Amino acid sequence: MNITNIDDIRKLASGDEGGRTEYKLITGQLERGMETLCAFLNGEGGTVLFGVADNGKITGQEVSDKTKREIAEAIRLFEPFATITVSYANIPDTDKQVIALYAEEQRYMRPFTYKGRAYQRVNNQMKIPIAATTESRAVRMPNMKFNIPSRISPAMPTAKPPAQRVMPHAALTIADNTLRIAFPMSFNVILISSNF
Repeated sequence: MNITNIDDIRKLASGDEGGRTEYKLITGQLERGMETLCAFLNGEGGTVLFGVADNGKITGQEVSDKTKREIAEAIRLFEPFATITVSYANIPDTDKQVIALYAEEQRYMRPFTYKGRAYQRVNNQMKIPIAATTESRAVRMPNMKFNIPSRISPAMPTAKPPAQRVMPHAALTIADNTLRIAFPMSFNVILISSNF
């Protein structure tokens, strides 16, 4: 969805915030907006509008090159790579714009994480970090069929597996098998040495 004019913004801002739309007054709330966008990616997709008040009033904001860089850098923090459409709509008779970040549903790439954490919408308003299990090192998301290994929050503690001892005869057995292939004539000598 490419949002390029104020009429598109008015349509999106005319309804309430819900399961697929979120309003943020300024990009000073970029962090929260990205968490919401992550929740949209883990759901049915949606749009985050910067420059729209919670009541739907379109206020806009000044957009500099620095603002555009910050948005691009924040988008790079999604894992796996997410396709997000960034649009800027001018507000007539002002030097302000509304920034729209649109995430299409990407069901087969789930779960998405932002800064190592996965988010999900609950009751069409709240986003919560999705629980991660350390035993199987997989993120488990309700109503999803996919569990992706090694995508847990770096803040989650992980247990190391117990160290395994290597027996001397196991090393010789590996050497036996290797040398039998390389030197078939020395088979008996290798066999004798592995029994010690």
